[in-house]
Amino acid sequence: MVRVHLAPADRLATATLIEGRLLHVRIFLKRTIDFLIVYQHAWNPCQGSQPLFQKRQQLWLALQNCLNHIPKAHYLIVLGDFNTVLRADPLFVGTEDPRRLPNVHKDSHVLQQILRSQDLISVNWKGGYQNTFSHGTHASRIDYILIRQPQVQYRRMKPLTNTQFERNFGISGPHHHPLLVTLPQWHAPQPAHFPLNRIDRFAMRHAYHAQLDQWVCFEDR
Repeated sequence: MVRVHLAPADRLATATLIEGRLLHVRIFLKRTIDFLIVYQHAWNPCQGSQPLFQKRQQLWLALQNCLNHIPKAHYLIVLGDFNTVLRADPLFVGTEDPRRLPNVHKDSHVLQQILRSQDLISVNWKGGYQNTFSHGTHASRIDYILIRQPQVQYRRMKPLTNTQFERNFGISGPHHHPLLVTLPQWHAPQPAHFPLNRIDRFAMRHAYHAQLDQWVCFEDR
């Protein structure tokens, strides 16, 4: 949902890359903004590991291919339910849940590799570990807001996870906690313009003839 005063309908473009799983939204402003909205398949062993793994791999591949074609000058925001617990990474992910099992999501390394290759950093790890999903006594962080590292301005960001959120399921039912964050306006760095040095043709000609005279004198000897 985009406010009309920010961008009317003729400045929006959408593309469904995987039905119900991966949506690309582009807003044509002074600085183009790209949203990639992700809903990865939940890791459910009851569905059979191989078919589920293939479905998840299909989404990771589609996400990677789309990211490869988004210009670096665009403001990029990747967000959604990744259904993946990421390991600690001080540059891209931050801290991790100390209670997590090491093999909950066997393909979590794929998402972390995408973060590294695309220079994406998770915004919602600022301020320490926060769960984004709860179901009874189980809680985990599987939802992320990712932006490119050059766009990061931590001092102006205020990520907030609303852990008191209830929606239809009550306290003990499964629900995701909304992630609220204010992203500052970002301007891509402009290429440096170096002034052209003027060529002193008279000085070059004078130096050339001076060297030529020395060479002629040497040959005469």
